[in-house]
Amino acid sequence: MKRNDLLLEILRVYIKTGNMCKAKIIIDRIEEEPWRSIGAIGAIKEHLKREEFGSAIRLLSEMTSEYWLG
Repeated sequence: MKRNDLLLEILRVYIKTGNMCKAKIIIDRIEEEPWRSIGAIGAIKEHLKREEFGSAIRLLSEMTSEYWLG
């Protein structure tokens, strides 16, 4: 759990600085739910703000948690 918490913090820094390529790498390294979905939602929001709809849809299609998809 601590590993996933740390990866989420790193992910938030990458999203805040706009480094979405590295953010995607971090999301891929998170293995457990709900951390993976939390990270993906944050990245999707940033992609939508930047009007990068293809990237947002790609991340959305990779999500598996029914809770977060709702």
